[in-house]
Amino acid sequence: VYPESKRLCEILCKSYKQQYSIKVYIARLAQTFGAGVSKSDNRIFAQLARSVINKSDIVLHTEGKSEGNYVYSVDAVGALFLLLQKGSTGESYNVVNEKNHMTIYEMAQLVATGASPTPLRVIIDIPPNQQTLGYAPDVKLKLSSKKLEKLGWRAGHNLINSYQRLIDYM
Repeated sequence: VYPESKRLCEILCKSYKQQYSIKVYIARLAQTFGAGVSKSDNRIFAQLARSVINKSDIVLHTEGKSEGNYVYSVDAVGALFLLLQKGSTGESYNVVNEKNHMTIYEMAQLVATGASPTPLRVIIDIPPNQQTLGYAPDVKLKLSSKKLEKLGWRAGHNLINSYQRLIDYM
């Protein structure tokens, strides 16, 4: 449902552009995080940050094979402003730091050893009733920011830096 609703919104925007000559710039945001994220957010990046803050090992309840696309919030805001200035109306742009693409397991390892002042362990603990717990199937999608980069955009924050800033905020 979620991906379909995003496609529907893009179609509506493009339809309004065509019918009413409205300027439309479509930003496809990767997972965006940074200072300002709710401290009770339950997405994986917030859970990993809380593990560092609490000095507790990271426990994954899947093998962590899903691939994620991430961008730091400040980089995303810069991309949005750039689109308004230089984007082509009716076009879609992926807002993603391609260097921040990795599996959940890889990200957990990165945070455990690179963002934590004391190394943490990454433990995979798959409950026997995992199918009924609502975990999504593994996703493998790598977004490209090439189109946005042609406008002059460059991501400024890698994942370690993004996590350090998020942890400082939280």
